[in-house]
Amino acid sequence: MHIGIIGGGFSGCLLAVHLLRRAPAGTAITIVERADVIGRGAAYGTVNPEHLLNVRAGNMSAFPDDPQNFHAWLTAHGDPSPASTFMPRMRYGDYIGHVLRAAVAEQAGKVHVSFVGGVAQTLHAGTPPAVVLEDGRRLVFDRIALCFGNLPPGAPPGVTESARNSARYLHDPWKARGLEAIPADDDVLIIGSGLTMADVVETLSGRGHRGKIAVMSRHGFIPHRHETASPVTLQKPTGSLLNMFRAVRAAVKAAPAKGHDWRDVIDALRPWTIELWRGFSLADRRQFLRHVRAHWEVHRHRVAPAIADTLARTQASGQLTISAGRIVSIDWKDGAFDVSIRPRGEAEILRVSPSWIVNCTGPQGDYAKTSNPLVRNAVEAGVIRPDPQQLGLDVTDTCMVIDAHGMASPNIAAVGPPTRGAFWEITSVPDIRGACAQMAETLLKS
Repeated sequence: MHIGIIGGGFSGCLLAVHLLRRAPAGTAITIVERADVIGRGAAYGTVNPEHLLNVRAGNMSAFPDDPQNFHAWLTAHGDPSPASTFMPRMRYGDYIGHVLRAAVAEQAGKVHVSFVGGVAQTLHAGTPPAVVLEDGRRLVFDRIALCFGNLPPGAPPGVTESARNSARYLHDPWKARGLEAIPADDDVLIIGSGLTMADVVETLSGRGHRGKIAVMSRHGFIPHRHETASPVTLQKPTGSLLNMFRAVRAAVKAAPAKGHDWRDVIDALRPWTIELWRGFSLADRRQFLRHVRAHWEVHRHRVAPAIADTLARTQASGQLTISAGRIVSIDWKDGAFDVSIRPRGEAEILRVSPSWIVNCTGPQGDYAKTSNPLVRNAVEAGVIRPDPQQLGLDVTDTCMVIDAHGMASPNIAAVGPPTRGAFWEITSVPDIRGACAQMAETLLKS
């Protein structure tokens, strides 16, 4: 059997590792990746040691059955940091590369692994399925796993072509190290207030930025900090979405009297999150996305204490401001930005003219609008389709993609962030590693 993995970032490499652990002799695995480096992706490709993991080292193992593997690797490589440490993301990229190399070496002569550099352009369904690269090469496989991770960010509303073409508008803050071009005294507008914003502020602060940094998002929420964990026993919420919400709020309210923090309650939900999401009706999911999502994101996906300290310090000094509102339009006229903003709860439109704009709205969720050529072409051809919530791709319970006619593919699967519509919590390492282990078994079935 020949399995093709499209995407050589974290999800793709981890799937390859789990395939290598299970594959019978004679199996072939090919990883197709556009970047020069395998196993890094956007998250772990950073070269800034101040960019930290958002999960403690003790829970970042690549293997569900060996939860301390990453921490043990750190210790073996001369790093005595405790398991509670939030390690640099670049260090985790080193670890994933090591895990993949070790798995390939262990199965040498039994399983053949190859790496193909190139941009996947077209996905062909059928038996067998195939992928055509940008340079015309056609790769045929028995099974294909789509592991392209998070898509590039979507455009904020109202961005004109002239604004987007400006060198001072950074559509993707991590592309070509764009933040390095920002002069230390220039004012910056950041659109979006999630984890990407926190990384951008940390980067600017680390470079000695002195200019004002204004952050604008719909709700004005920023991620909370991690604190020392204190596991709490929690009964699984049941009933309607409203009943679940009330039960969680009651548990959070009661937590301090029992010596716990709200973080402990949110963390206690983790074993059930996917199960609860799968049990929601489409109406419940839409209600959650409309009314609960923003609150869930900033409480569930927290930042390392060092990153939270930077946010607090820059806010206290007045350098960093966080505002709630909507971007109405972004234009570039006569060498300057002209940005119209409607503050939350107000009718009046404000006009600002920052020196730089950084788009931190997060990855594009609507796969029908993406700039990724493989996804765009596959959606147009009907080989795949977006999920009803516009969070990713429509997939079955076993992650096989569903085409435009509602038919599940027998040989094309998706892994990780593209399946968020089906599983919701599938973007962090602990979730993806379990998905990769299960997918390896699915792909190897005859």
